[in-house]
Amino acid sequence: MCRRGMRPCDERELRRIGCVDPYLALWNSVQASDIAIAAYTPRGVACLLGVCRPSLLSADAANIWLLAHPDIERYSVRFLKECRRVLALLLARYGRLENHIDADNVKTIAWLEWLGFTVEKTRIVMSPMGFPFHHFWKEAPSV
Repeated sequence: MCRRGMRPCDERELRRIGCVDPYLALWNSVQASDIAIAAYTPRGVACLLGVCRPSLLSADAANIWLLAHPDIERYSVRFLKECRRVLALLLARYGRLENHIDADNVKTIAWLEWLGFTVEKTRIVMSPMGFPFHHFWKEAPSV
């Protein structure tokens, strides 16, 4: 995906959290992840998704991230179906998934809400670069 590029909204979000090189941030995110998953299309990698524990003591919670190539929109129906399946597997393992999303990334916020994440729009967190972000999270269903 580093050779193919990423969606402008993903690159902008990485820059807004202070990443000078979004592709180095992608590489570092993959390396830091407990689980990293690539979704492919006939044209190559469409997206990378990962889950990182915030600390060694975080046994039941993890930070989730996803960065995509613009091709992801050509395969949106398949992508949406697979997202729910992968999310269920990740929640079974971690119990709680969370992170922060650029407040201007409206399309991704809608996708997170469609997946059942709670996006805390009333609580703004400012990035180190001074941009507003929302905390989002989802917990595994109780048995």
